[in-house]
Amino acid sequence: MTFRLGRWGWDELEVIKSVLQEGNLSSFYRNPYGGEWVQKFEKSFAEWLGVKHAISVCNGTAALHTAYLACYIKPGDEVIVPPLTFVSTASMVLACGAKIVFADVDPQTYNINPESVKELITPKTKAIVPVHLIGQPAEMDALSDIAEDNDLILIEDACQALASEYKGRKAGTFGHAAVFSFQETKQISTLGEGGMIVTNDDDIAERCRRIRNNAAKYFQDVDFFGYNYRMTEAQAAFGLVQLSKLDMFIEREIENAEYSIKRLPDAIIPPFVHPNTTRHTYYIVGCIFDEEEAGMSRDEFLRRVNEKGLNELRPGRTVGGGYSEVIYHLPYFQKHKDCWEGVCPNAEELPKKWLWYDWNRYPSTKHDMDKLVEGFNEILELG
Repeated sequence: MTFRLGRWGWDELEVIKSVLQEGNLSSFYRNPYGGEWVQKFEKSFAEWLGVKHAISVCNGTAALHTAYLACYIKPGDEVIVPPLTFVSTASMVLACGAKIVFADVDPQTYNINPESVKELITPKTKAIVPVHLIGQPAEMDALSDIAEDNDLILIEDACQALASEYKGRKAGTFGHAAVFSFQETKQISTLGEGGMIVTNDDDIAERCRRIRNNAAKYFQDVDFFGYNYRMTEAQAAFGLVQLSKLDMFIEREIENAEYSIKRLPDAIIPPFVHPNTTRHTYYIVGCIFDEEEAGMSRDEFLRRVNEKGLNELRPGRTVGGGYSEVIYHLPYFQKHKDCWEGVCPNAEELPKKWLWYDWNRYPSTKHDMDKLVEGFNEILELG
């Protein structure tokens, strides 16, 4: 048997066989805290991150929704988020009945700009949600100060930044709560989909556990509205094995990213690493394409990347333009302008210039990085 992407293999297969042999695929009907594997995974993840509580859910979107609800985000509230992120960061604010306020980003780090956040705070502001985009932590000192000074909830969207560090401290340990994703492309996976909420707050943790389990304490003991966002035993067992390999994955991915960055042609400007970022995990290597230096447009370059077949050389690995536009330019948000506010000029410009690649992901090698950079050079040399 072969494993196409190489990020999982016999260890994961054996643990899934164990779950099937045990016969308990989901034990929440017996225990509101889940079965043996769910509890093991949550305990191990909390210990690895250095937090008090970890609450597993079925995906990263569910993690965001659960965290927002657990922090009492409700109709009438305003939540400040960046407009360059996966849409769930914003859409789950709407799922709570609250209003989105988009804050602009730093054009170098691509993360939410604390100065923009300050300007947007009103008496209705309830929470700030920084996203640690593509592996680089947001400016958590400044954002933590803003949240504390204004008595606001701080929820970290760390879905793309597992194992990233800000001033030597892991992303996901600064806010009242943080969320992670275990979707197939993330640093570790739980059988394709999964998520985790982490917190040091006992009340938030207990609300998360209940919300993900139809708000039940035991079976039908329900006194508020919840959802079925539970993780299965197989997902948790798979995730536990993946967690044991995380350091190996991350070390290779950083090594590959840094190796390729040093060899990029002048027309591809490497990602800026903020001095406070002590570990950028490069979930994606997010570069800027210099059209003047290249003598062609970014879109023409990407067309030639596809024409050359670079996106077919490594299964599951791509070169692309990143998020194609800010969230508030997406069709739903243009039709429903009453549910959000904010104008973010920096964020609107970045998608026009981005060149992103994820070839650095485990089990890629330096040889793969050489093939990628050679391909870039050949396209640019042809002009």
